[in-house]
Amino acid sequence: MTRINVTDPETGELAGWFALNAATEYTENKRWDGNNSVSLATGAWYEHEMLYRTAAGRWVLHHWSQWQGTSPTYHYITEAQ
Repeated sequence: MTRINVTDPETGELAGWFALNAATEYTENKRWDGNNSVSLATGAWYEHEMLYRTAAGRWVLHHWSQWQGTSPTYHYITEAQ
């Protein structure tokens, strides 16, 4: 079981965790702009987002960048977001 830590986006504090193998993954859609595959979620070729639905029914937003030195993040989001 791979545990993924979820942080609070405002404080950076640990907000919880979820089991990756028990979650449903919703990958980002992309479009080709003639030069790059661009994320429809972010509008950029270097920034990406995908969603997870945890076994407990919570939504988690996973954000990562191709820029060197950045770290991927996982945050809980609401149904409305």
